[in-house]
Amino acid sequence: MNEINQVKTTNQANATKATSSQPPTAAKTPTLNSIPAKSAAVQNFEKKFKVYKPNKTGNGAALQFDFNEEKKSVFVEMAKQTGPQLFDWQNKLSFKMAVTDISKLLLVLEGKIKNIELFHDPSKGGYAVSAETRNSTVSFMKMDRGFYFKLSTQAQGGQVASVAIPLSDDEAVILRILLEKAVEKIYGW
Repeated sequence: MNEINQVKTTNQANATKATSSQPPTAAKTPTLNSIPAKSAAVQNFEKKFKVYKPNKTGNGAALQFDFNEEKKSVFVEMAKQTGPQLFDWQNKLSFKMAVTDISKLLLVLEGKIKNIELFHDPSKGGYAVSAETRNSTVSFMKMDRGFYFKLSTQAQGGQVASVAIPLSDDEAVILRILLEKAVEKIYGW
């Protein structure tokens, strides 16, 4: 045991000489706070599943799925691209998915049906996220390569806004897993 301590002391002394005036320290396991900001962002997963698809012509889109355990729902938010790598989240479109809506998306993701359309009328069931919304529609379909997701809302005045985005097959796998987990949490299983 003394030989091991002797080796440690010698190695620490050599390390101190090599690093000038810094005191010897034990090797630390990096924590999230000690990782440089760029690396931390990669390792700090948020609870939202985000898909950003900007393009050079400026007509790309962004999509977010956010599970709200308290409301037992998944909220979908979409925004249009406003510039290079910028999206208009101030004017986002939102859609609240209950468990039956989630299960319909899962049917498409699992290849059991080719497409679905979800229609919410806020006067029937309180699905509207905003009082200005007259109704909302989600269209989701399997394409030859990947999937296509579109969210449309109609305001009380009749104006229609919509945002659409393609999803790759690998993005769809992640979405399927997260939606399945959301259903498990909703039912407490």
